[in-house]
Parts: sequence; C-alpha cells; structure tokens
Amino acid sequence: MSGPTPPLPPWKAAAARHLDRARQNYQLYNKLAAEGVHLDWAVTLLFYTALHLVQACLIDLAADPSQVPRDHADRRYYVSTRLNPIFHDYRFLEDISREMRYHPDRPLPTLEQLRRYESEPFTRIVTELRSRGISLTP
Repeated sequence: MSGPTPPLPPWKAAAARHLDRARQNYQLYNKLAAEGVHLDWAVTLLFYTALHLVQACLIDLAADPSQVPRDHADRRYYVSTRLNPIFHDYRFLEDISREMRYHPDRPLPTLEQLRRYESEPFTRIVTELRSRGISLTP
C-alpha cells in the first residue's frame, strides 16, 4: 500500500506552465494562419510553441534543476543530446523564426510555406514529444 504522491519539486512543476504557454502560442498561431495575416509572426509562434513543448519535456527528463535549460543555447544542447530525433526540425524552426524577426529584407512566408512548416518539422516535433508524454492537447 502506498501513500499519497509527494508534490513535485518547484522546478518540475514548471513543466505545466510551459505546456500552458505552448497551447496559448499554438492557439494564436492558428488564428493568424486562419486569417492569413502576420505570417512572419505565425512562424515565430510555431517555433515558440515547439520551444515550450521541448522545455516541458526537458524539465520532465531532468534529474535535478541543473539539467533544466536556462536559455536558447542550453536548450539546443539538451535537444541535441536528449531529444536528438527532433534536433534538425527544432533548429530549422528556430532559425526561420529568427530570420522572420530580425531580417525584414527576407520575404514574408506564404500561407503554403507556413502550412508546410507546420505539417513537416513542427508535426515531427509534436509527434516525438507526444511519444514521451508531452502533448499539445490537454
């Protein structure tokens, strides 16, 4: 017979907040994509949805708080070592998002390109993380 489950350490509880943020970002992404507006920001929302899903997964995998990424560089390292099957997809979304934010001379994505980013790299990330217990749907 076992007693009640002990509460999660505060740093583990942060995973739920990252999942909430991922879901909020994805909801706004879907709104922009459906309206066909601000597609550069839709790309950024797609990346940040993936980032928060990845962060939730990495928190779940961490044995202690020192293994939780604190910034983009940390996260890239942990994705490459702990979530390697999605590393290239994650980097692609990170890079294209950065281009959209910081290079106004770059052409804006078309709706077709945006949907391809969602159906290919983003979906592969979501599928891999779902297999590890991290879901975009509540």
